Amino acid sequence: MTGLALGGNKTRKLEYLMCDAIKSNADVVITVGCPQSNHARQTAAACRLFGLECFLFLIDDHTGEIKSGKLEGNMLLDEILGAKMIFCDTDIEAKQKIEILKAELMSKQKNFYFIPAGGSNDIGFLGYINAMKEIMEDEKRLGIKFDKIVFASSSYGTQCGLIIGNKIFKNCENERKIYGISICKLFLDSTSELDDNQKMLKFVNDFASKNNIELIFTEKDIIYDQRFNSAGYAILSEDDKRAIDLFALNEAIILDPVYSGRAAGGMIKMIENNEFEKDENVLFIHTGGAPALFTGLYKKEI
Repeated sequence: MTGLALGGNKTRKLEYLMCDAIKSNADVVITVGCPQSNHARQTAAACRLFGLECFLFLIDDHTGEIKSGKLEGNMLLDEILGAKMIFCDTDIEAKQKIEILKAELMSKQKNFYFIPAGGSNDIGFLGYINAMKEIMEDEKRLGIKFDKIVFASSSYGTQCGLIIGNKIFKNCENERKIYGISICKLFLDSTSELDDNQKMLKFVNDFASKNNIELIFTEKDIIYDQRFNSAGYAILSEDDKRAIDLFALNEAIILDPVYSGRAAGGMIKMIENNEFEKDENVLFIHTGGAPALFTGLYKKEI
């Protein structure tokens, strides 16, 4: 609901990343994602606002969208926003092509600014560190305390920002649990030897160290639930569809078939499994993703 080309949670990160790109005198922004990447679409939109050229390296996620040649959902918006889309079969191929592009841009004396998938780096984290501060302000306004915060997690940036923000701003009487629900079996970087929890733990501790913040994060700070991603990235499961339908029919809240739908489906299963206490207040963060609804993903037979 953040307003940048149909919204999404990456706008919070891009607020800081685009500022850094402009300060770096960038002419070109490069980023990477899957075909229905909300981050890629919002990066393309942000580049239009600031007159920057945008290259999107989109990696095949085995849904068949790239091979079909159809431009739907986020990819259609990428096209309308004038981004240059480069399709890749693997993350390794994307890295190789990005290096070739960087060399070409340097030969033309163009300054490029690279944003990692999902805007997930130290600068991008700032968006959700600040979001945690907003959540606490909302708690005061509403007179409520959230015991659990649930959301879709994939490139780790949203989750790392919330974890860091929770540690910096939290009221010690309220031990929040930052509960990321994985939407994919494996994130884009298949070359890393670290598992998802180890990557996040390294990210948050490195952030604290670089910024001279006297905080130490441990494994108990990382909750990355992979029980609900067995269908694979962008492949609708029965739980995903049920959540999308339930939210729409009862609250007129629109979820998407890739990100927020999967997180909501997981949360509903957790409620049914009595994994929350009855008196707990659970906050669900809607991370955007509406354009993916206007593809064949929701319509596919389950």
